[in-house]
Amino acid sequence: MATFRTTERKHPQLPSVAEVAAAIRRPTDQWAGKCDHVVQEALAAGLFPGGKDRYGQYLGPIDPNSLFAQSPTRQHAWIEMPRRIVVDLTRWVFEAWEPYVATITPRDRRHRQYDVGGLRLGRAQDRALPPGPDAPFGRSATSQPCALDVTHPTAVRLIEVYFGCTPDRLTVAQVFWLANLSSVELGKAARPIFQAIQNAGNAGLVPYDSWRAVME
Repeated sequence: MATFRTTERKHPQLPSVAEVAAAIRRPTDQWAGKCDHVVQEALAAGLFPGGKDRYGQYLGPIDPNSLFAQSPTRQHAWIEMPRRIVVDLTRWVFEAWEPYVATITPRDRRHRQYDVGGLRLGRAQDRALPPGPDAPFGRSATSQPCALDVTHPTAVRLIEVYFGCTPDRLTVAQVFWLANLSSVELGKAARPIFQAIQNAGNAGLVPYDSWRAVME
């Protein structure tokens, strides 16, 4: 029996696990370890209109009887519906439970167990402080200027708190560090910051999964 699973109520507008299995022609006993395939097949079948595939780290608990109980990593794929609702078709594999479709709203405490791009996990592991204005970047001994044209009050304030300067005084190293914060850490500042980074010709500094989660 799973230790961590909570009571789940089926969302009335979303398919059941049996309906998903029938539509993608893949029985649930073939889903374990294939979360990305299941997500892609379910989206291709049109089962989750408006949904987008998301990849990253699962930060929730894992049952001792789970296939992934001894796994050092928890790479995972899920679907994000409008209003940031997480639909996880294979959460039950981590929980060692019978198959079901997990529907998790932003107010649900489990919502923070989904880390797009694994950025929050990486930040927690290295706990890197914001780089100063003279911090090196790549092979350069010093970082080049990388001014951002940001006017959004929340974004401006966040940059001032982290770096002690205005957005037009940032360096490439600082923008890279900023771009690699998770969308949860950036909050409402994420979109204007990412847009400013793109406008400055440095969209490549933003992780692909983070860009998709915020900008698409």
